[in-house]
Amino acid sequence: MKRLLVFILFISLVLSYTAISYEYLHDIFENDIERIYIYSNCKSNLENIRSMPNGCGEILCVDINDVGCIIDKLSSIAGECLLVSNEYSIEDIVGALSLNILETVEINDGVLITGHTNKLPTSIFSNSTKINIQIYKSGPKMLIGYPLILQGF
Repeated sequence: MKRLLVFILFISLVLSYTAISYEYLHDIFENDIERIYIYSNCKSNLENIRSMPNGCGEILCVDINDVGCIIDKLSSIAGECLLVSNEYSIEDIVGALSLNILETVEINDGVLITGHTNKLPTSIFSNSTKINIQIYKSGPKMLIGYPLILQGF
């Protein structure tokens, strides 16, 4: 009986974790994205998609309606960055992500917040600290990068 209860508890925890975790950042803010940038680890050669070189890969500027089919065509994705509606405050973003804020820095008349959320699976390590979200807010513009913001602010 004790083993059965432990098993049921374990399954419940796994199901609740999957219910609150997402594969991509754009899945969380789906309806409020003005622009999305996909970080590809290799050249995509996709037609009619704005892109800029980034190391051996590129940064693709993608319409939110096309993001699913674009991601399916890419062999390797390093992350993404969202330009979200200016109706969001930093507090809204932090709350939606259940973000653990690790650092806040003022840069170029804006604020850069670095943190970690358990809602997204990928993280990187900086000085043995897990990070997977960067938020940059300057005036009406807010960028959210997962795991980092790779293009300029």
